[in-house]
Amino acid sequence: MKPTTNQSRIKARILCFALVSSLAMSFALMLVPTGARATEPGLTLSVSGYVTEGGAPVVGATVTITEAVTHVTRVTTTDSTGLYTTFNPGDFADTEWTRGDLITVEVNNGGRIASSSANAPTPPLSSLSIDVTYTAIPEFGSVAGALVAALVVAVIAAVFVGTKRH
Repeated sequence: MKPTTNQSRIKARILCFALVSSLAMSFALMLVPTGARATEPGLTLSVSGYVTEGGAPVVGATVTITEAVTHVTRVTTTDSTGLYTTFNPGDFADTEWTRGDLITVEVNNGGRIASSSANAPTPPLSSLSIDVTYTAIPEFGSVAGALVAALVVAVIAAVFVGTKRH
């Protein structure tokens, strides 16, 4: 049995209404705020760790802790043991982090930069320890760096002198 023109119009209107309704509902859901980011409201995140170089503490270095999703940062300084911390009042608020977010620690010690990162813990844990270690790489401004540079120059010179005589 073939549908009448009236039945076809009704079906078309119902289909149109369903489409418009679903688009309106989708748009409305995009406008609803997502609320707090933390798994548990009121749960703050404390970040701490030690900054060392060659096993010795790095004292007075500027430490910047950044939450990668919200881009919220905290800045602190290492103490006499190389310890830095965001413990109260510098904790990350519950709206500034959630489990699994990447937390990066960047240390600036007189222009020398070192960094490390870790993922935020799963509640009920609310503290994260990230240690940062400067690696010993000779620089041209140090005695070891100057010796390495002199050795490299001497080897290159010897290679060039040796090839020109033949």
